[in-house]
Amino acid sequence: MNNNFLVKNKRYPLLGLRTISESDQENLRTWKNANRNRFFFQGIISNEDQQKWFRSYLGDANDYMFIVISQGTDTGCMGLHHREDRWEIWNVIRGRHEQSCKDAMWKALHLMCSFALQKDNSGIHAKILLDNPAIDWYYRNGFKLFATHSDCLEITLDKEKFSKIAVDIEQLA
Repeated sequence: MNNNFLVKNKRYPLLGLRTISESDQENLRTWKNANRNRFFFQGIISNEDQQKWFRSYLGDANDYMFIVISQGTDTGCMGLHHREDRWEIWNVIRGRHEQSCKDAMWKALHLMCSFALQKDNSGIHAKILLDNPAIDWYYRNGFKLFATHSDCLEITLDKEKFSKIAVDIEQLA
């Protein structure tokens, strides 16, 4: 995804989702490596691996990787891609562990899901490893069980209960 923009909403004036840039790569790599036991790929990501992934990401118009910005600080990240007939959430990582950052992450998820539904009203899914403590967080934030697999749960956003908000897109240089 080679289009830089910021996703915002008046409800959360101190929060935004900024598409990633080259300068975010070290934070993304550090956050992913620190939390690797919560994801399907659990190996250490090298700087070279990160750069290879980033080049691939830039070439896919259906991928969005966001830096969560809360009160002017890079707080975490979350990704979204559209495949076939639905959105898939990936790499939701809280990079900072203060309570205010925890609060920012659920608002960011709300903002990102609203962004996705505004673009295409298809379903929103995520796959979560069975031992990931974030499963309850997703349930508290509007997701429900879709399927159970041997190593993970597949969850889907309950659009009947989800309160979508209008999002504003600000183009960045």
